[in-house]
Amino acid sequence: MSVWGLRVLGENWAPSLSEVRKQSTLITTGPYGIVRNPIYLGVLVLVPCLAIVASNWLLLVPGIILCVLLYSQVRGEEATLIEHFGDAYREYMKQTPRLIPRLRRTRAPSSAH
Repeated sequence: MSVWGLRVLGENWAPSLSEVRKQSTLITTGPYGIVRNPIYLGVLVLVPCLAIVASNWLLLVPGIILCVLLYSQVRGEEATLIEHFGDAYREYMKQTPRLIPRLRRTRAPSSAH
């Protein structure tokens, strides 16, 4: 998921959000149509998998710490993206989950006649 997310971002990727370029576009396709933070999701899945493969449960402790740090990072980044993209990002937030994909897509409620 992380590699796919980086590939889809292409030239929009920046090492930090403080470097978001004025010409950046909001990407909402590919893995970004599933979750808003696919790169972080990939990392969050990788850490417990490494602990299992290494058969070393002590790796879960730094993994839990990493999860907490990444989650706080996501919140800060989203504030920057709201500032940069405004209402377009707010709408994207309503439509797309932050980190955990939905099992079923939600539909807009239909009006009864």
